[in-house]
Amino acid sequence: MKLSHFVVISEISLYDVILCCCRAIFRWMTTKNLYTIMFDSELPGSPEQVIGAFKDGKTTYAKIFECLCVYVKLILLRCEIFASSCFCN
Repeated sequence: MKLSHFVVISEISLYDVILCCCRAIFRWMTTKNLYTIMFDSELPGSPEQVIGAFKDGKTTYAKIFECLCVYVKLILLRCEIFASSCFCN
């Protein structure tokens, strides 16, 4: 095996891996109809329970995303942004 193969692998940073995982979770959530997903069992606190609660209107896409990221042990940072009115003079 050539040394160049190792160089390509080493250029992938931890942040790239985390971002790819987040993108995969987000893409999965946006391509599935979460209202129709059924599970055989929903343990308390499990991702299945959170997705099941979505059908009842008890949770949001953001909470599902957070739950799935925590389940796969991704570190999340919650950012809160406050917007001022667009119609200020």
